[in-house]
Amino acid sequence: MPILIDGHNLIGRLPMLSLQDPDDEEKLVRLLQPYRARTRKAITVVFDPGAPSALPKTRRLGGIAIVFAPSGSSADAVIVRRVKKARNPHDWLVITSDRELAEAVARQGA
Repeated sequence: MPILIDGHNLIGRLPMLSLQDPDDEEKLVRLLQPYRARTRKAITVVFDPGAPSALPKTRRLGGIAIVFAPSGSSADAVIVRRVKKARNPHDWLVITSDRELAEAVARQGA
C-alpha cells in the first residue's frame, strides 16, 4: 500500500518537530526512515512550496520520495492529483489531519 503524507500537516502534529525549524522537512523524513526500512512500503511526503532556497522540488532520501508542490499550488492539490491518477486509488493510504483533504481523497477512493 503506497503512502502519501501531507508533510507540513504531520510536522504540525508531532511534538518533537516544529514548523518554525528550517530543517523540519528533513527531520520528518529522517523520522520516517526506520518505518520505511522495516515495511518497505512506498512513501511519498508532499510539502507545500518551499522558499526559493528550499530543497529541490523532488528528491529521495532513505527510500522516501520528497515532493514540494510547485509555486502557486499546495501539497493538498498535489496529493489529490496523485490519488486521481493512481491506477488503484483504493490501495493508497493518505496521512493527514486536514478534513477537507481527507474527504477529497476518500471521494477518489483512497
